[in-house]
Amino acid sequence: MKTKKGVSRMEALTKISDIISWVSKIAASVLIGALTIVLVLQVILRSMFNSGLAWSVEFSTFAIIWAVMLISNVLIKNNELITVDFFDHLLSERFKKIRNIIYQVVFIFLLVIMTTFGWFQAVGSIDKYTSTLGISWFYPYLSIPIGSALMLYQYLYKIFFNIVTIKKGGE
Repeated sequence: MKTKKGVSRMEALTKISDIISWVSKIAASVLIGALTIVLVLQVILRSMFNSGLAWSVEFSTFAIIWAVMLISNVLIKNNELITVDFFDHLLSERFKKIRNIIYQVVFIFLLVIMTTFGWFQAVGSIDKYTSTLGISWFYPYLSIPIGSALMLYQYLYKIFFNIVTIKKGGE
């Protein structure tokens, strides 16, 4: 079905998926780059000056968590998550798509729970602060609902895409 501007819903959903993926890659790359700089600086300061950054461990932990939560949706989008496909050669493409939709529905259920409870955890920690960085725990905890919501979108997109291709009789 075409919208007024001539772009199908599928094309619009694909564009949103691509944008989410691109922004996630950039943000995760920035976090990993910052993590690398902080850790190299920490090693230099420890080895040459017998000093260090008190907050480097806390920052490293939060940066890794955020990077993993952000990049996870990209792995879902690109079908790069670990799968067990030992018997897949025995199954028809149609059956595999239906099976994948069932798996994705289960993951969606889990991601809705993670998004919901992650949000409540983040909001509940807004007035608590980390020990060395001195930031609100809201920001580290926010990685769970944001990452889960991004993964949720990618799974919903994949289910919609699989249903559309099954209806069209495509592989």
